[in-house]
Amino acid sequence: MLTPLIPVALLFAAGAIFRRFKGDLSVPLVEAVIFVIFPAFVFKTVWALELGAEVVRVSVLALFSVALGGLLGFLAGQLFRTSRGTTATFMLLGALGNTSFLGFPFINAYWGEAGLAHAVIFDQIATMPMLVIYGTIVAAWGSGASVNARQVLWRIVAFPPFGALVAGLLLNGTPLPQPLIDTLDLIGAALLPVILLAVGMKFTLASLHGNGRNLSIVLGIKMVALPIGVAVLALFWGGWDLAAQVSILEAAMPPMVLACVLAIQKKLDENLAVAALGFGMILSFAIVPIAYYLVT
Repeated sequence: MLTPLIPVALLFAAGAIFRRFKGDLSVPLVEAVIFVIFPAFVFKTVWALELGAEVVRVSVLALFSVALGGLLGFLAGQLFRTSRGTTATFMLLGALGNTSFLGFPFINAYWGEAGLAHAVIFDQIATMPMLVIYGTIVAAWGSGASVNARQVLWRIVAFPPFGALVAGLLLNGTPLPQPLIDTLDLIGAALLPVILLAVGMKFTLASLHGNGRNLSIVLGIKMVALPIGVAVLALFWGGWDLAAQVSILEAAMPPMVLACVLAIQKKLDENLAVAALGFGMILSFAIVPIAYYLVT
């Protein structure tokens, strides 16, 4: 069960070691992923995908996961009477998962390309648009700022992987030149190693102390409650197939890096956001294999 995760752990550790001795180069690596590698990977995967009812099902499961995380985060904030900034952090990091930067390596390790096809749908059709729409609204509410609908729409349209998703859907099944396909495969092959190195460079233990209760709330919602909720919905709608299994594991992923960045930018509960990001990454190497064992 753990053997497929050895390359994931080694690349993650390599990124952390690189940061220790050479500094943090995660920003340019993430930029390369978002503007070049990820769009190529998304386009090729969606272009080759056999579209059907499973696409709708995975998308609904992903949207349900975000909605459940937001609701539980809000209720936790009301129950423990936390500040608006902390409640918004619950709602952001408890709902939005690292479904690409960590999710893809985990899914690839267990199910290969067949699983990745579902993971891309989970991430690109639901999670990433929700980061822009839901994330912007919650972060603005937590910081006391107003929300501009035009800015939200522009952020969605201007996000390169989203454009690649639309292009892949429009050209789905259309014959393409083999050299282009080979080039997309070559670029896309760099996705998993590069994002694991970047995430490893982001990792820090600096903010893990002093956030015990709130950290437990965020990670309990994101990595325990959400996969259970998705599993229950999947069980009663469509059965226990690969799409359901991948969706459950994606729901169990730790908080999203970009959601943490959003919380920091809007000056919400910054220490909690960084702590949830760092400790969630560590916890994922225990929770995700357990989730995989339970769903297979």
